[in-house]
Amino acid sequence: MLDVFRGCRMDRKNDLVKKMRAAILLPLIGSLAVCLRFHVRLRLKPTFVGIDDWLILFSCVLVWGQAANQIAAATIGELGRDDEKTVKWRVKNEQKLDYATLLIEKFTYATIKLSVLFFYRRIFVRQKSFRIANDILIVLITLWGIIFLFTFAFLCGFDSQHGHPCAPQEWGSLWFAITDVLGDAAILALPYPCIQRLQMSKRDKIGLCLIFLLGTL
Repeated sequence: MLDVFRGCRMDRKNDLVKKMRAAILLPLIGSLAVCLRFHVRLRLKPTFVGIDDWLILFSCVLVWGQAANQIAAATIGELGRDDEKTVKWRVKNEQKLDYATLLIEKFTYATIKLSVLFFYRRIFVRQKSFRIANDILIVLITLWGIIFLFTFAFLCGFDSQHGHPCAPQEWGSLWFAITDVLGDAAILALPYPCIQRLQMSKRDKIGLCLIFLLGTL
């Protein structure tokens, strides 16, 4: 019986370590990519750093905030220790972390999308129809982020028990996920009409489209 108990504790500890490693490693990879981006920009021309670069840098900071939340959650027992007896201090801290996560992720998703849209403006700067569509998406994404940010900020507050959101939050999360996917699809589809009008071979156009499709990752 003691061996079984020790084995469960060991498995739980290993699971906890894996989650904490993921919370550190993935943002670290993203941070490296952002650093390389700024390095290339500054080497080409110091004034070449634009709003798209600052937005992705800010997004990187927000991602680290999410990672800190995940590490804190793993430490206090929200992740990987759900089988343990719930105590008041743990529930209280879980509610704070859940609330912070809900708000930070809305801000993060919006700034990442806006960074991509402003990056597109640099590439297709002379396409008038593209700029109009791009401006519309920038406004929509900005409003989308603000609306969901304030919705989740005041919808339920700390009204959750042991990490489970209140009913309005569940519906809000569903609509956030749906609109998030639709927004990504619109952003990814935006440059393809411009690519079709470029003076290049069909093979080169396909290759360029595939490069843009890397954004799906």
